[in-house]
Amino acid sequence: MARPFRLAFVALALATALAMMSSGSVAQPRAGGAQGTRLGGPGPGPRGGAGAGAGIGGPRLGGPRGGAGNPPGFDVPAEGRGRSARVPGMETRRYVLEETGEEMIYAVFVPRRVKRRNKPAPLVLGLHGMGSGPDRIIGQIRDEADKRGYIVVAPMGYSPFGGWGAYPDGLGRQPNPRLNELSEIDAMNVLDLALKEFNVDERRIYLVGQSMGGAGALHLGPKYSDIWAAVGASAAAMAHTEPTGLENALNVPFILVHGDADPGVPVEVSRRWVKRLEQLGMTYEYYEFRGGGHADAIIRGAPYIFDFFDKHSKAAP
Repeated sequence: MARPFRLAFVALALATALAMMSSGSVAQPRAGGAQGTRLGGPGPGPRGGAGAGAGIGGPRLGGPRGGAGNPPGFDVPAEGRGRSARVPGMETRRYVLEETGEEMIYAVFVPRRVKRRNKPAPLVLGLHGMGSGPDRIIGQIRDEADKRGYIVVAPMGYSPFGGWGAYPDGLGRQPNPRLNELSEIDAMNVLDLALKEFNVDERRIYLVGQSMGGAGALHLGPKYSDIWAAVGASAAAMAHTEPTGLENALNVPFILVHGDADPGVPVEVSRRWVKRLEQLGMTYEYYEFRGGGHADAIIRGAPYIFDFFDKHSKAAP
């Protein structure tokens, strides 16, 4: 990533942690690849979900910060598990990261109907954007997950600025490649913990991320392609100038969403990835929001992302 883009992205992430940027209308279909849908032009607003059009990431947790590395506003209970009163259904968990001996926090959301049925349920691993935390990504997608019966698990990624493994040289003004590595390890550890705790349909495990988390999805999706039934990336702040790794995930469906007026992550980033998906003949959908900014991409894109997830599951072994 060129340094001006890196610094602009850092500044944008800090600013959007406080307020959501303006939104526009959802694009209408136009011609796309043989196996995908590309969108452009004016159209109706986003569909469904009480969270559509809400704040940048849905509700934030109030109260004191719980520990080093937790983002402002992320309320960490004193015990290993706790429930948030402001993100309904969200609970926190802790575990010790073996590589550093530090206690990591993550969050889970389980729809009530999933608890009642006690049958295998689909699971989404959600990756937050830079400077936020697990509560943010759960707040952004919980309405759709609740409506459709998806468990959501959201790691911290070791730090609010971890990078999910997508930034080999580190991220920010003082990049730390080790932080990037630990972020990826934390994400995959949390997925393993969730698979042990919950009754998950292993044919329906999904990955989604916003901004830095979108970059994480485009990194972890191909790298661990045998896990995912589908991958979603929203306003992905991907460090690489050209898409890489998709050759390792030819059978994994991808959905990308982006605002065409995004001031921090140019929409051309997603367009390059879509072009590569087309070239490889992969299954994909792409939604581009006219006048859409950066922080609102996941809010407006969530109904489309979950529609896509509903359509895709891994083949039975």
